[in-house]
Amino acid sequence: MESRWNDLEKQELMIRNCVLTALARQAVRFVPVGISARHVHLSQADLQVLFGSGHALQPKKELSQPGQFAAEEQVTVVGPKGKLERVRVLGPVRSATQVELAMTDAMKLGIKAPVRMSGDLAGSPGCKLIGPAGELELSQGVIVAARHIHMAGDQAEAYGLHDGDRVSVRVQSARPCVWGDVIIRAGKGHDLEMHIDTDEANSALLSNGAYVELVADTAACQAPAAPAVQAAPSVSAIAQAAAASFAAAASAVPASTVLDLVTEQDVNDAIRANQAELLCTQRAIITPAAADRSAATGLQIRRV
Repeated sequence: MESRWNDLEKQELMIRNCVLTALARQAVRFVPVGISARHVHLSQADLQVLFGSGHALQPKKELSQPGQFAAEEQVTVVGPKGKLERVRVLGPVRSATQVELAMTDAMKLGIKAPVRMSGDLAGSPGCKLIGPAGELELSQGVIVAARHIHMAGDQAEAYGLHDGDRVSVRVQSARPCVWGDVIIRAGKGHDLEMHIDTDEANSALLSNGAYVELVADTAACQAPAAPAVQAAPSVSAIAQAAAASFAAAASAVPASTVLDLVTEQDVNDAIRANQAELLCTQRAIITPAAADRSAATGLQIRRV
């Protein structure tokens, strides 16, 4: 399978998300953007109809979310007014077939697709799918995906968010805007990235890898009257900002309170002192008992 990233790019992605998560703990909340083109998810039964009995999806390249991939397979999507050819299938297979389009795609097909979260298919319109081995009529399953942000559990915690929360994000580009009703999808199988479709990306002049800022409330969501164009920060710029943030935090803390070794006794002492967190150095050793006690009591151990 062709990898979306080489080893260096994968390391950069991991560093980027680690740094963004660290910044989020300092109330600096930016999220990278991934743009989703039209695509299809197939059930196992529908895969057999379209590509033949016994067929299995052939991975082409990895996607940003763990375990997800773009497959070699493509289908034609047909609606009352037109068709879209060579629409990519994404894997792995799902329990129900789903067609995700941009609104302009749906208009071309003559389909009134609702804006829905992935998997919310009840009452949605259908279409015809044509593959090399057969075709089928879907009674439902065509949607325009609601914009959303994927987060792993620890990332969501850092951002102060939970699965199902709705937030607003500010876009700073040549066409700045604020998007509301952005849904958080948090937990296992997710990694930090906001997903929008091609219509949304084009409307705001965004590209893959751009950054948007989470804003806290309605007042903060007001776009500036005459905004300047701001380029998306690079990984190195984010890392420098994180380093400066941590340096400032560390400089405000007496050296004697930053530990090189964290034991269960240290955690218990911090709890008795009503501390919200326990600080240690980046290379500090945290004993298993200290980690277990920290998790059980909710006391945060933070490296500075």
